[in-house]
Amino acid sequence: MSSQDTIDSTEITILVHGKIEKQTKDVLNNIRKLFKDSPIILSTWRGSDITGLDFDILVENKDPGAKIFNAPSEAKLDEYGFACFSINGKKYKNIPKPNNVNRIIKTVQAGIEKVQTKYCLRLRTDLILKNKNFLNYWNKYPDRDSNFTIFKHRILNSSTFAQFAHVMKKDIQLLPFHMSDWIHFGLTEDIKLLYSCPFQDIEASSQYWYKHVRAQYEPFVDSGWQYPPETYVLYSLVKKKFPNISFKDSDSYNCENMTFSNKIIANNFVMIDDNEFSYSVIKYPQITQWCPELYNGFITHREWLNLYKTYCDPQYKYNDIDLKRIRYFKRFFDMRFFLKYPGKYFRLFKDFSYIFNKNNLRKKFYIGEKV
Repeated sequence: MSSQDTIDSTEITILVHGKIEKQTKDVLNNIRKLFKDSPIILSTWRGSDITGLDFDILVENKDPGAKIFNAPSEAKLDEYGFACFSINGKKYKNIPKPNNVNRIIKTVQAGIEKVQTKYCLRLRTDLILKNKNFLNYWNKYPDRDSNFTIFKHRILNSSTFAQFAHVMKKDIQLLPFHMSDWIHFGLTEDIKLLYSCPFQDIEASSQYWYKHVRAQYEPFVDSGWQYPPETYVLYSLVKKKFPNISFKDSDSYNCENMTFSNKIIANNFVMIDDNEFSYSVIKYPQITQWCPELYNGFITHREWLNLYKTYCDPQYKYNDIDLKRIRYFKRFFDMRFFLKYPGKYFRLFKDFSYIFNKNNLRKKFYIGEKV
């Protein structure tokens, strides 16, 4: 019997949190269809228009605010609203984007206080869930190393934007403690613990790298945050339990903290791909339209299974072939892509080999490294 059948929907509360979006109505309606007997909590901002939305409990929060992270405070806006500035002689013209990390923390913390069930599914207000297949992974991987466990039970996490690294043509930037923050399922006490961090300092969340000098590779030098939001949330918890782990900012990645991160991910999460943790987010393109280069750094389910075998169950056997990756290579037949991006086109041939063998990349992620 699958976990879909053994976990009663009355034991699950759905926490939908964030700003009310155009698709929030569909988000809530789909959840009601999938989890007919589950209470739905909507945690959003005071004064939001909630007309026609289907939920059971409303939590209204004061917006803690956010600051632009992809432009320095002194950047000037042009007539079209672009922030214009220079870094090391290179000119940037960015659409200003706020770092919403404190907004995420606020709406989750306030909402989860109202949860009274054993389990909680938390997701964004713009994420339309399509099925509940993810529940089949709940008790699928029992082995854990108690030296690296934080939660009572592993949390189920989407593999989309759960990352080992940014794997670029020029170099690799490692991303320790980078889970995905789009959707989580787990014991309520564990979800509550995950989001128990304090607000991030507003300047550190937005202007840190405009006041410090990087020593290592960073493909997105116009990002000012000290850590990405996903990393800040998880690393805050890791640092609390393991105070000797050093990761002072996103530039301080190394063998030691990356190896430790791999052990934390293996023992506290299960990363599930988008065919099982199936959803759509209109704000972003479908994952099948993204470049293989980005996908190379994702902690896909295949890569998580490799972590599980490495750190939890050495006898575990799995199919180490990534057939899902094939969908990325439709660009082999796109002559417009070849003409516009010849370098990226020929890079596809190298990336194709990762379907069958990713050991070279895994070494760069320090998987199995003894420190």
